[in-house]
Amino acid sequence: MKLASFSREKINVIIYMMTDMLAKGIPFLLLPIYTAFLAPDQFGNIAIFNVIVEIAIIFVVFGANSYYRVEYFNTTDKPKLFSQLFKNILFTFPIAMLLQAIFVWSELNPGNQEWPWLFAAVIIALMQSVVLMFIAEFQSQGKALHVGAINLSSAVIVASITIVLLSFDFAEQARYWGFLIGSLSVAGIAWFGAKKLAVTPSFDNVKLSKPALSFGLGVLPHALSWWARTGMDRMIIAKFVSVYHVGLYSIAAQISLIVIVISNAVNQAFTPKFMQMLTEKKYRQSFVLCLKIIAIYLLVSVLLAMSGPLLFDWFINAKYHEALLLLPLMCVIALCQAIVTLLSNFLYFFKKVKILSIITSTTSFMHVVIAYLVVESYGINGIIISSIATYVVAATIILIVTMKLLKGEHHAQNQPI
Repeated sequence: MKLASFSREKINVIIYMMTDMLAKGIPFLLLPIYTAFLAPDQFGNIAIFNVIVEIAIIFVVFGANSYYRVEYFNTTDKPKLFSQLFKNILFTFPIAMLLQAIFVWSELNPGNQEWPWLFAAVIIALMQSVVLMFIAEFQSQGKALHVGAINLSSAVIVASITIVLLSFDFAEQARYWGFLIGSLSVAGIAWFGAKKLAVTPSFDNVKLSKPALSFGLGVLPHALSWWARTGMDRMIIAKFVSVYHVGLYSIAAQISLIVIVISNAVNQAFTPKFMQMLTEKKYRQSFVLCLKIIAIYLLVSVLLAMSGPLLFDWFINAKYHEALLLLPLMCVIALCQAIVTLLSNFLYFFKKVKILSIITSTTSFMHVVIAYLVVESYGINGIIISSIATYVVAATIILIVTMKLLKGEHHAQNQPI
Protein backbone atom coordinates (compact mmCIF):
# COMPACT_ATOMS: atom_id res chain seq x y z
CA MET A 1 0.00 0.00 0.00
CA LYS A 2 2.78 2.44 0.91
CA LEU A 3 4.63 1.68 -2.31
CA ALA A 4 1.50 2.24 -4.37
CA SER A 5 0.79 5.49 -2.51
CA PHE A 6 4.34 6.73 -3.03
CA SER A 7 4.18 5.88 -6.74
CA ARG A 8 0.92 7.80 -7.07
CA GLU A 9 2.49 10.81 -5.36
CA LYS A 10 5.46 10.72 -7.73
CA ILE A 11 3.08 10.57 -10.68
CA ASN A 12 1.14 13.52 -9.26
CA VAL A 13 4.34 15.53 -8.85
CA ILE A 14 5.22 14.86 -12.49
CA ILE A 15 1.72 15.82 -13.63
CA TYR A 16 1.71 19.00 -11.53
CA MET A 17 5.16 19.99 -12.76
CA MET A 18 4.51 19.23 -16.42
CA THR A 19 1.10 20.93 -16.58
CA ASP A 20 2.19 23.90 -14.47
CA MET A 21 5.34 24.32 -16.55
CA LEU A 22 3.27 24.13 -19.73
CA ALA A 23 0.75 26.62 -18.36
CA LYS A 24 3.46 29.06 -17.26
CA GLY A 25 5.55 28.17 -20.30
CA ILE A 26 2.88 29.43 -22.70
CA PRO A 27 3.18 33.11 -21.65
CA PHE A 28 6.94 32.61 -21.34
CA LEU A 29 7.22 31.29 -24.90
CA LEU A 30 5.01 34.13 -26.07
CA LEU A 31 7.30 36.76 -24.54
CA PRO A 32 8.85 37.44 -28.00
CA ILE A 33 5.37 38.39 -29.25
CA TYR A 34 4.42 40.38 -26.16
CA THR A 35 7.71 42.26 -26.08
CA ALA A 36 7.47 42.97 -29.82
CA PHE A 37 3.95 44.45 -29.58
CA LEU A 38 4.30 46.13 -26.17
CA ALA A 39 6.72 48.81 -25.02
CA PRO A 40 8.28 48.43 -21.56
CA ASP A 41 5.96 51.08 -20.09
CA GLN A 42 2.90 49.23 -21.42
CA PHE A 43 4.25 45.99 -19.98
CA GLY A 44 4.69 47.87 -16.72
CA ASN A 45 1.05 49.00 -16.76
CA ILE A 46 -0.03 45.38 -17.23
CA ALA A 47 2.14 44.35 -14.28
CA ILE A 48 0.44 46.97 -12.10
CA PHE A 49 -3.00 45.71 -13.22
CA ASN A 50 -1.93 42.23 -12.13
CA VAL A 51 -1.03 43.65 -8.74
CA ILE A 52 -4.55 45.09 -8.40
CA VAL A 53 -6.06 41.69 -9.27
CA GLU A 54 -3.79 39.93 -6.79
CA ILE A 55 -4.79 42.11 -3.86
CA ALA A 56 -8.46 41.73 -4.79
CA ILE A 57 -8.06 37.93 -4.73
CA ILE A 58 -6.65 38.14 -1.20
CA PHE A 59 -9.82 39.85 0.06
CA VAL A 60 -12.22 37.67 -1.96
CA VAL A 61 -10.86 34.17 -1.28
CA PHE A 62 -9.88 35.22 2.28
CA GLY A 63 -7.79 32.12 2.90
CA ALA A 64 -10.70 29.74 2.18
CA ASN A 65 -8.66 27.51 -0.14
CA SER A 66 -5.87 27.12 2.43
CA TYR A 67 -8.41 26.43 5.20
CA TYR A 68 -10.04 23.71 3.11
CA ARG A 69 -6.72 21.95 2.43
CA VAL A 70 -5.89 22.04 6.15
CA GLU A 71 -9.31 20.77 7.28
CA TYR A 72 -9.86 18.25 4.49
CA PHE A 73 -8.44 15.32 6.46
CA ASN A 74 -10.04 16.43 9.73
CA THR A 75 -13.66 16.92 8.69
CA THR A 76 -16.25 14.17 8.28
CA ASP A 77 -18.60 16.32 6.19
CA LYS A 78 -16.44 17.61 3.33
CA PRO A 79 -19.35 18.67 1.04
CA LYS A 80 -20.82 20.84 3.79
CA LEU A 81 -17.47 22.53 4.52
CA PHE A 82 -16.88 23.05 0.80
CA SER A 83 -20.28 24.74 0.42
CA GLN A 84 -19.75 26.89 3.50
CA LEU A 85 -16.46 28.18 2.11
CA PHE A 86 -18.10 29.10 -1.19
CA LYS A 87 -20.71 31.06 0.76
CA ASN A 88 -17.87 32.82 2.57
CA ILE A 89 -16.51 33.94 -0.82
CA LEU A 90 -19.91 35.39 -1.77
CA PHE A 91 -19.80 37.26 1.55
CA THR A 92 -16.31 38.70 1.06
CA PHE A 93 -16.75 39.68 -2.60
CA PRO A 94 -18.76 42.89 -1.88
CA ILE A 95 -16.08 43.89 0.64
CA ALA A 96 -13.45 43.63 -2.09
CA MET A 97 -15.67 45.65 -4.44
CA LEU A 98 -16.04 48.35 -1.78
CA LEU A 99 -12.28 48.50 -1.29
CA GLN A 100 -11.86 48.91 -5.04
CA ALA A 101 -14.39 51.76 -5.02
CA ILE A 102 -12.26 53.50 -2.38
CA PHE A 103 -9.20 52.82 -4.55
CA VAL A 104 -10.89 54.49 -7.55
CA TRP A 105 -12.25 57.41 -5.49
CA SER A 106 -8.78 58.06 -4.02
CA GLU A 107 -7.26 58.03 -7.53
CA LEU A 108 -4.61 55.52 -6.43
CA ASN A 109 -3.93 54.31 -9.95
CA PRO A 110 -0.24 54.36 -10.93
CA GLY A 111 -0.97 52.21 -14.00
CA ASN A 112 -3.51 54.76 -15.29
CA GLN A 113 -6.10 52.08 -16.08
CA GLU A 114 -9.61 53.30 -16.87
CA TRP A 115 -12.02 52.87 -13.92
CA PRO A 116 -14.14 50.11 -15.56
CA TRP A 117 -11.01 47.95 -15.71
CA LEU A 118 -10.35 48.55 -12.02
CA PHE A 119 -13.76 47.08 -11.18
CA ALA A 120 -13.26 44.32 -13.77
CA ALA A 121 -10.18 43.37 -11.73
CA VAL A 122 -12.47 42.43 -8.82
CA ILE A 123 -14.66 40.31 -11.14
CA ILE A 124 -11.49 38.55 -12.29
CA ALA A 125 -10.54 38.05 -8.63
CA LEU A 126 -13.94 36.47 -7.87
CA MET A 127 -13.63 34.04 -10.77
CA GLN A 128 -10.07 33.13 -9.81
CA SER A 129 -11.16 32.59 -6.20
CA VAL A 130 -13.80 30.14 -7.41
CA VAL A 131 -11.13 28.33 -9.40
CA LEU A 132 -8.81 28.26 -6.37
CA MET A 133 -11.50 26.52 -4.33
CA PHE A 134 -12.00 23.82 -6.95
CA ILE A 135 -8.24 23.40 -7.23
CA ALA A 136 -8.05 22.94 -3.43
CA GLU A 137 -10.68 20.20 -3.71
CA PHE A 138 -8.92 18.44 -6.58
CA GLN A 139 -5.53 18.69 -4.84
CA SER A 140 -6.91 17.21 -1.66
CA GLN A 141 -8.36 14.32 -3.65
CA GLY A 142 -5.03 13.85 -5.44
CA LYS A 143 -6.61 14.58 -8.85
CA ALA A 144 -3.57 16.16 -10.45
CA LEU A 145 -4.97 15.85 -13.98
CA HIS A 146 -7.95 18.02 -13.08
CA VAL A 147 -5.69 20.71 -11.63
CA GLY A 148 -3.43 20.53 -14.67
CA ALA A 149 -6.37 20.80 -17.06
CA ILE A 150 -7.61 23.94 -15.29
CA ASN A 151 -4.18 25.61 -15.35
CA LEU A 152 -3.58 24.73 -19.00
CA SER A 153 -7.05 25.90 -20.04
CA SER A 154 -6.47 29.24 -18.34
CA ALA A 155 -3.10 29.77 -20.00
CA VAL A 156 -4.34 28.80 -23.48
CA ILE A 157 -7.51 30.92 -23.36
CA VAL A 158 -5.80 34.03 -21.98
CA ALA A 159 -2.89 33.75 -24.43
CA SER A 160 -5.14 33.14 -27.46
CA ILE A 161 -7.37 36.13 -26.74
CA THR A 162 -4.35 38.35 -26.03
CA ILE A 163 -2.58 37.46 -29.29
CA VAL A 164 -5.71 37.99 -31.39
CA LEU A 165 -6.38 41.40 -29.82
CA LEU A 166 -2.73 42.44 -30.04
CA SER A 167 -2.92 41.82 -33.78
CA PHE A 168 -5.85 44.27 -33.87
CA ASP A 169 -3.80 46.95 -32.08
CA PHE A 170 -5.53 46.68 -28.70
CA ALA A 171 -2.09 47.14 -27.08
CA GLU A 172 -2.14 46.60 -23.30
CA GLN A 173 -5.94 46.29 -23.22
CA ALA A 174 -5.53 43.02 -25.14
CA ARG A 175 -4.04 41.58 -21.96
CA TYR A 176 -6.87 42.93 -19.78
CA TRP A 177 -9.52 41.40 -22.03
CA GLY A 178 -7.57 38.15 -22.02
CA PHE A 179 -7.58 38.06 -18.22
CA LEU A 180 -11.29 38.87 -17.96
CA ILE A 181 -12.57 36.41 -20.58
CA GLY A 182 -10.07 33.78 -19.49
CA SER A 183 -11.10 33.94 -15.81
CA LEU A 184 -14.80 33.68 -16.65
CA SER A 185 -14.17 30.75 -19.00
CA VAL A 186 -11.92 28.81 -16.63
CA ALA A 187 -14.33 29.25 -13.71
CA GLY A 188 -16.98 27.64 -15.92
CA ILE A 189 -14.63 24.82 -16.91
CA ALA A 190 -13.69 24.15 -13.26
CA TRP A 191 -17.35 24.14 -12.21
CA PHE A 192 -18.23 21.71 -15.02
CA GLY A 193 -15.34 19.41 -14.08
CA ALA A 194 -16.35 19.47 -10.42
CA LYS A 195 -19.97 18.73 -11.34
CA LYS A 196 -18.82 15.55 -13.09
CA LEU A 197 -17.26 14.51 -9.76
CA ALA A 198 -20.32 15.61 -7.77
CA VAL A 199 -18.31 18.11 -5.71
CA THR A 200 -20.05 21.36 -6.67
CA PRO A 201 -21.22 23.48 -3.72
CA SER A 202 -24.79 23.53 -2.51
CA PHE A 203 -26.12 26.69 -0.86
CA ASP A 204 -29.31 25.15 0.57
CA ASN A 205 -29.41 25.52 4.36
CA VAL A 206 -25.70 26.35 4.45
CA LYS A 207 -24.35 29.02 6.77
CA LEU A 208 -21.08 30.91 6.69
CA SER A 209 -18.12 29.10 8.21
CA LYS A 210 -17.06 31.35 11.08
CA PRO A 211 -13.91 29.30 11.82
CA ALA A 212 -12.84 29.76 8.20
CA LEU A 213 -13.46 33.51 8.40
CA SER A 214 -11.43 33.61 11.61
CA PHE A 215 -8.68 31.63 9.88
CA GLY A 216 -8.84 34.03 6.92
CA LEU A 217 -8.62 37.05 9.20
CA GLY A 218 -5.62 35.52 10.92
CA VAL A 219 -3.86 34.74 7.65
CA LEU A 220 -4.80 38.08 6.03
CA PRO A 221 -1.63 39.91 7.13
CA HIS A 222 0.39 36.96 5.82
CA ALA A 223 -1.39 37.08 2.46
CA LEU A 224 -1.03 40.86 2.28
CA SER A 225 2.66 40.48 3.04
CA TRP A 226 3.13 38.68 -0.30
CA TRP A 227 1.37 41.56 -2.03
CA ALA A 228 3.43 44.07 -0.07
CA ARG A 229 6.58 42.50 -1.49
CA THR A 230 5.64 41.97 -5.14
CA GLY A 231 2.94 44.60 -5.49
CA MET A 232 4.52 47.42 -3.55
CA ASP A 233 7.82 46.84 -5.33
CA ARG A 234 6.12 47.65 -8.62
CA MET A 235 4.23 50.58 -7.12
CA ILE A 236 7.41 52.06 -5.63
CA ILE A 237 9.32 51.63 -8.89
CA ALA A 238 6.47 53.26 -10.82
CA LYS A 239 6.37 56.23 -8.42
CA PHE A 240 10.08 56.86 -7.85
CA VAL A 241 11.71 55.47 -11.01
CA SER A 242 9.32 54.92 -13.95
CA VAL A 243 6.68 52.59 -15.37
CA TYR A 244 9.28 51.77 -18.04
CA HIS A 245 11.47 50.22 -15.33
CA VAL A 246 8.44 48.38 -13.93
CA GLY A 247 8.33 46.68 -17.32
CA LEU A 248 12.00 45.66 -17.12
CA TYR A 249 11.55 44.45 -13.54
CA SER A 250 8.47 42.45 -14.57
CA ILE A 251 10.27 40.73 -17.46
CA ALA A 252 13.07 39.57 -15.14
CA ALA A 253 10.46 38.49 -12.57
CA GLN A 254 8.53 36.53 -15.20
CA ILE A 255 11.63 34.59 -16.23
CA SER A 256 12.53 33.87 -12.59
CA LEU A 257 8.97 32.56 -12.30
CA ILE A 258 10.38 29.22 -13.51
CA VAL A 259 11.59 28.65 -9.94
CA ILE A 260 8.12 29.46 -8.58
CA VAL A 261 6.48 27.20 -11.18
CA ILE A 262 8.51 24.25 -9.96
CA SER A 263 7.98 25.15 -6.30
CA ASN A 264 4.22 25.54 -6.82
CA ALA A 265 4.03 22.17 -8.55
CA VAL A 266 5.92 20.49 -5.74
CA ASN A 267 3.85 22.32 -3.12
CA GLN A 268 0.58 21.35 -4.81
CA ALA A 269 1.62 17.72 -4.99
CA PHE A 270 3.13 17.41 -1.52
CA THR A 271 0.87 19.64 0.61
CA PRO A 272 -1.64 16.80 1.11
CA LYS A 273 1.30 14.48 1.86
CA PHE A 274 2.76 16.97 4.36
CA MET A 275 -0.58 17.31 6.12
CA GLN A 276 -1.07 13.55 6.24
CA MET A 277 2.47 12.92 7.53
CA LEU A 278 2.05 15.56 10.22
CA THR A 279 -1.36 14.15 11.15
CA GLU A 280 0.34 10.76 11.56
CA LYS A 281 3.05 12.53 13.63
CA LYS A 282 5.85 11.63 11.23
CA TYR A 283 7.68 14.84 12.05
CA ARG A 284 11.24 13.83 11.20
CA GLN A 285 10.24 12.42 7.81
CA SER A 286 8.28 15.53 6.89
CA PHE A 287 11.17 17.82 7.83
CA VAL A 288 13.75 15.76 5.91
CA LEU A 289 11.46 15.82 2.86
CA CYS A 290 11.28 19.60 3.22
CA LEU A 291 15.09 19.92 3.19
CA LYS A 292 15.38 17.75 0.07
CA ILE A 293 12.85 19.92 -1.74
CA ILE A 294 14.76 23.09 -0.78
CA ALA A 295 17.94 21.60 -2.28
CA ILE A 296 16.09 21.09 -5.56
CA TYR A 297 14.88 24.70 -5.51
CA LEU A 298 18.46 25.91 -5.01
CA LEU A 299 19.77 23.89 -7.96
CA VAL A 300 17.02 25.17 -10.27
CA SER A 301 17.67 28.79 -9.22
CA VAL A 302 21.42 28.57 -9.94
CA LEU A 303 20.89 26.95 -13.35
CA LEU A 304 18.30 29.54 -14.35
CA ALA A 305 20.52 32.48 -13.36
CA MET A 306 23.42 31.02 -15.35
CA SER A 307 21.30 30.50 -18.48
CA GLY A 308 19.95 34.09 -18.44
CA PRO A 309 22.05 35.49 -21.33
CA LEU A 310 20.99 32.62 -23.59
CA LEU A 311 17.31 33.07 -22.71
CA PHE A 312 17.41 36.80 -23.47
CA ASP A 313 19.18 36.26 -26.80
CA TRP A 314 16.60 33.70 -27.88
CA PHE A 315 13.33 35.01 -26.52
CA ILE A 316 13.33 38.65 -25.47
CA ASN A 317 13.10 41.70 -27.70
CA ALA A 318 16.27 43.81 -27.60
CA LYS A 319 14.45 46.79 -26.04
CA TYR A 320 14.12 44.72 -22.83
CA HIS A 321 17.73 43.52 -22.56
CA GLU A 322 18.47 45.82 -19.61
CA ALA A 323 16.38 43.37 -17.58
CA LEU A 324 19.11 40.73 -17.96
CA LEU A 325 21.12 42.46 -15.22
CA LEU A 326 18.21 41.98 -12.81
CA LEU A 327 17.67 38.26 -13.47
CA PRO A 328 20.23 36.67 -11.05
CA LEU A 329 18.90 38.69 -8.11
CA MET A 330 15.30 37.95 -9.12
CA CYS A 331 16.17 34.24 -9.06
CA VAL A 332 17.37 34.64 -5.48
CA ILE A 333 14.06 36.31 -4.58
CA ALA A 334 12.16 33.44 -6.21
CA LEU A 335 14.22 30.91 -4.24
CA CYS A 336 13.54 32.74 -0.96
CA GLN A 337 9.82 32.93 -1.73
CA ALA A 338 9.69 29.20 -2.50
CA ILE A 339 11.44 28.35 0.79
CA VAL A 340 9.11 30.54 2.88
CA THR A 341 6.05 29.05 1.16
CA LEU A 342 7.26 25.51 1.82
CA LEU A 343 8.12 26.11 5.48
CA SER A 344 4.78 27.85 6.03
CA ASN A 345 3.01 24.50 5.60
CA PHE A 346 4.15 23.52 9.10
CA LEU A 347 2.58 26.60 10.66
CA TYR A 348 -0.61 26.07 8.64
CA PHE A 349 -0.88 22.54 10.01
CA PHE A 350 -0.41 23.60 13.63
CA LYS A 351 -2.88 26.47 12.99
CA LYS A 352 -0.26 29.04 13.94
CA VAL A 353 -1.44 31.38 11.18
CA LYS A 354 -1.35 34.40 13.47
CA ILE A 355 2.33 33.75 14.22
CA LEU A 356 2.95 33.23 10.50
CA SER A 357 1.13 36.48 9.73
CA ILE A 358 3.18 38.39 12.30
CA ILE A 359 6.43 37.04 10.83
CA THR A 360 5.62 37.64 7.17
CA SER A 361 3.78 40.94 7.64
CA THR A 362 6.51 42.38 9.87
CA THR A 363 9.32 41.42 7.48
CA SER A 364 7.30 42.65 4.51
CA PHE A 365 6.68 45.96 6.28
CA MET A 366 10.42 46.16 6.91
CA HIS A 367 11.01 45.57 3.21
CA VAL A 368 8.56 48.27 2.12
CA VAL A 369 10.11 50.81 4.49
CA ILE A 370 13.65 49.94 3.38
CA ALA A 371 12.58 50.01 -0.27
CA TYR A 372 11.17 53.52 0.14
CA LEU A 373 14.38 54.64 1.80
CA VAL A 374 16.80 53.16 -0.74
CA VAL A 375 14.98 53.44 -4.07
CA GLU A 376 16.09 57.00 -4.89
CA SER A 377 19.74 56.23 -4.10
CA TYR A 378 20.06 52.64 -5.29
CA GLY A 379 17.15 52.21 -7.68
CA ILE A 380 15.72 48.78 -8.47
CA ASN A 381 18.78 46.91 -7.16
CA GLY A 382 18.25 48.42 -3.71
CA ILE A 383 14.64 47.21 -3.68
CA ILE A 384 15.65 43.69 -4.75
CA ILE A 385 18.42 43.38 -2.15
CA SER A 386 16.01 44.61 0.53
CA SER A 387 13.55 41.91 -0.52
CA ILE A 388 16.19 39.18 -0.34
CA ALA A 389 17.42 40.27 3.10
CA THR A 390 13.94 40.41 4.64
CA TYR A 391 12.96 37.09 3.04
CA VAL A 392 15.98 35.47 4.70
CA VAL A 393 14.92 36.92 8.04
CA ALA A 394 11.38 35.58 7.57
CA ALA A 395 12.57 32.10 6.56
CA THR A 396 14.93 31.92 9.54
CA ILE A 397 12.24 32.87 12.06
CA ILE A 398 9.70 30.44 10.52
CA LEU A 399 12.31 27.67 10.70
CA ILE A 400 12.99 28.42 14.39
CA VAL A 401 9.27 28.42 15.23
CA THR A 402 8.77 25.18 13.27
CA MET A 403 11.57 23.41 15.14
CA LYS A 404 10.12 24.51 18.48
CA LEU A 405 6.67 23.22 17.48
CA LEU A 406 8.07 19.87 16.35
CA LYS A 407 10.15 19.50 19.51
CA GLY A 408 7.11 20.37 21.60
CA GLU A 409 5.09 17.65 19.86
CA HIS A 410 8.01 15.26 20.32
CA HIS A 411 8.01 15.77 24.08
CA ALA A 412 4.21 15.58 24.21
CA GLN A 413 4.05 12.35 22.24
CA ASN A 414 7.37 10.95 23.50
CA GLN A 415 8.45 9.86 20.04
CA PRO A 416 11.33 10.76 17.72
CA ILE A 417 10.86 13.66 15.36
